[in-house]
Amino acid sequence: MLVSNEHLSPEHLSRVCLIYEVLCESNPSLSDLPKNPLWIRWRYLPYDRWRCYGEAQESDIGPMLSINPHAFDDGWADVLVGIINHEMVHLAHPYLGHEDPFKDYEMGWPGYRAWRVSLEQFRSHTEREAYYRTIVHVYSCPSCERVVKTDQELPPGSACKHCCMEHNRGNISPHYSLIYVGREGLDNGGNTDTQT
Repeated sequence: MLVSNEHLSPEHLSRVCLIYEVLCESNPSLSDLPKNPLWIRWRYLPYDRWRCYGEAQESDIGPMLSINPHAFDDGWADVLVGIINHEMVHLAHPYLGHEDPFKDYEMGWPGYRAWRVSLEQFRSHTEREAYYRTIVHVYSCPSCERVVKTDQELPPGSACKHCCMEHNRGNISPHYSLIYVGREGLDNGGNTDTQT
């Protein structure tokens, strides 16, 4: 899983650099941008900003372009290109908001119309992913009665970390297997009290 609000992973940085170069060549409105994509600080948007797809802004260290981390998920390559194209137009024309002729500049990229269609599907994808991250799975330890909350279901055999440390020299024991209690919504917990 990606770490949000951080610099892109080397793999993702390589992808965006290639996309940047292709867009500079294919979209005439971007031709004045520097040829080297590393003049930009590339980052992930935080996961809690799932309604936002990208953001271009100035920072103390220069231009920063942040991208919704789900745009790197499998199946969203065209969406990723469209997000970068949109944010690059902001960088190339910083005096414009989304008013005319911004859309004309965006449409300089041949994939613009298909991207707008895919973006609607991507919106549903990010909303669904955000919903799944808000579900909290609750477990309890039958031995010490601790409650453990986690944002994902634990594998069978997960055990209470505290009981395993205290009574079994840190080794996992089925005597301390956690019992699934149920789900809660809109409250993220951590899974620091488990061993799998």
